[in-house]
Amino acid sequence: MTVLIAVIAIANGGSDDDTAPEAQPNVTADDKPPADSDSGHDRAGAQGAATRVAERLGSAEMFGESSRRTLLEEVAAPARLDTLLKDYRAAYERLNERIGLDAEGAPPEGQRLVSATTAERATVTAYEPDRAVVDVRCNGTFGLSGDGSKVPMESDRFTMTVTVLWTSDGWKLSQAKQD
Repeated sequence: MTVLIAVIAIANGGSDDDTAPEAQPNVTADDKPPADSDSGHDRAGAQGAATRVAERLGSAEMFGESSRRTLLEEVAAPARLDTLLKDYRAAYERLNERIGLDAEGAPPEGQRLVSATTAERATVTAYEPDRAVVDVRCNGTFGLSGDGSKVPMESDRFTMTVTVLWTSDGWKLSQAKQD
């Protein structure tokens, strides 16, 4: 899972979105919010959106150029989309080359890419009506399965800090960092 951690760190290295909203102590959740909670313009809505973004960013969709574009167009704030596309493209080009995937995230013949993230819990660490920071505790599985794989399957637990912005389409990704 250290591969995913490195990709997210690389992709967010040049982010210009470093200002944090006012911290709100004791705003936490002990588990994943309900599936329909990302529509509200409130803390629960931000928490739900950040949870789903974390799971999507940890998916195999991120490894292919076209599927990554589609994913980011769905989850990213319009003002951040071009930067996120550029940063993730550069990071995944290097990663795909290193682990033997093509530009569309396809593994060598006879192997299968597995990259899945499941959120366990989410904690809103800072909130303003138009911007929230959410720590999402995740379980992840990553690797290539099949004959001759040089990237063994690994499972890991990690925290992804997701910043979401309120837009005309609801809560959308501004940036994500992974511990």
